[in-house]
Amino acid sequence: MTMAVSTDVTLPKLVAPVFPELCIVCHALPDSSTKITKNSQHWLATFFTPILYLFGWSRTEIPICRGCKPRFYLQRWGRTTICWAIVIGVLSVAWPYFDDWGRLTKKIALAGLAILAIAPYIAFEVFWPRTFDTTAEGGKVTYEFASQAYALQFYLLNREHVTKSDIDFVRADGR
Repeated sequence: MTMAVSTDVTLPKLVAPVFPELCIVCHALPDSSTKITKNSQHWLATFFTPILYLFGWSRTEIPICRGCKPRFYLQRWGRTTICWAIVIGVLSVAWPYFDDWGRLTKKIALAGLAILAIAPYIAFEVFWPRTFDTTAEGGKVTYEFASQAYALQFYLLNREHVTKSDIDFVRADGR
């Protein structure tokens, strides 16, 4: 099994996940909750057909402390804003250089350039994952946790619905 930097648990999209009664950030008893939304459309499909981005949203409510919300939102929206700023900046600078290209070729070239520009951002996201994130695709949602301990508790609460998990289990006898 490969080592994952985030610990992932995948559930069917129609299953309402059960979260441990712990704050997703600090793991203390939460005094609040928050809802996050994620689009389940494939990123490549939405790049070439942006209207698809209007459909396929999933919503998840997670337990969190009021004091942890600003950090959670800053991490969630700050990182997303940085990613979009990089993409928009690179595309706005590069766009004029592709004026003579065909429409489809231009889109493919600009998409490749944008992916190249955000490669360092993607590496940062992999090696320093967000406290919590989700990836919705098709009929499943993958819940991604920076804390393996929290992911294990989440897994145990949802194990009858789990379709895939990156959690390594150690038997009581150490094998």
